[in-house]
Amino acid sequence: MKERFCPKCKLKLSSGSAYFCSFCGEKLPTDLTKPANEYIITHEYKSSSAKVSFLRYFSNSLKQTLYIINFKLLVAILILSTAFFTISYLFLQKSGLLPVRNTNEDGPSSEQTIDNTFRLQQQAILLDIDIPFASGSFSGDDAKQYIPYISEAIVEGADLEGFSQTLFAFDDQYKPVYRILKDSVRQNFVLFLVPKEENVEYGLIMFLKPDSKLTQGDFSDIEQLNIRVANQVVLFSSSSGLLEEAVDTKDGIARNIGSDSKFNDMYRLAPRLGRVNIYMLGDKVLSLLEKQENISPEFSKLIRAVSKSGLNQISIL
Repeated sequence: MKERFCPKCKLKLSSGSAYFCSFCGEKLPTDLTKPANEYIITHEYKSSSAKVSFLRYFSNSLKQTLYIINFKLLVAILILSTAFFTISYLFLQKSGLLPVRNTNEDGPSSEQTIDNTFRLQQQAILLDIDIPFASGSFSGDDAKQYIPYISEAIVEGADLEGFSQTLFAFDDQYKPVYRILKDSVRQNFVLFLVPKEENVEYGLIMFLKPDSKLTQGDFSDIEQLNIRVANQVVLFSSSSGLLEEAVDTKDGIARNIGSDSKFNDMYRLAPRLGRVNIYMLGDKVLSLLEKQENISPEFSKLIRAVSKSGLNQISIL
């Protein structure tokens, strides 16, 4: 049989290209056309098992494909779920809605104990205490440098006038002092107490106003007075010995309360605004004060409340 080629695409025409090129679809000229009945196409039929085999192969392939799809879907779901729960947990923890677990198996740290004590103190001390003090801001860290390390009780106040007229009204030494300095000092103050044998000595730290002209000479008419005015601070004490110790503490000759880690922890957690902050660093001064007969009823009530609470740091807001 003579070979035929498409005049357009130049490809060899197959036996099936009777009137048109089976490659490019070009209509063939009459000399290249062949009637379709000149070609006999035979088919060889095989057993139907081939069809069954093909279906079986297709079925197995489909199952493998489904397994692969399902596995990938499962992995994707796990990844998305993990990401969702991780983000949710971090959000809740950041917002404070989840409790923080203590990882210290030996018990709470000292800082946590102090923090818990500080939280409890508000309920413990606000029972029935109603001292006539105004609320205000307490003094800054500057007062620490005057407080001797041996102090067992420290009181921060924001109402010197209320303090002077009530808790300190019993002290005959202090009355004339306050009349002189009341217009020259700020309202915040610090009181520190030191046990001496069977008595309690105290020191009072007051701060001059920026425009104050008060000097040591303003108290020259008062006999046997333990007072020191310097560096915008007024130091008053119940004894000359404690006054000198406070001055030595300021000069760095003696240790100040700032070197006591227990006091520093309590001071750091105490509020800087309120009526009174009380820090207890020993038991002796409290028992001695309870025996004092010449203190005001308000001071007695405050001491009993401190003793009853059993806490080392108390704030009256």
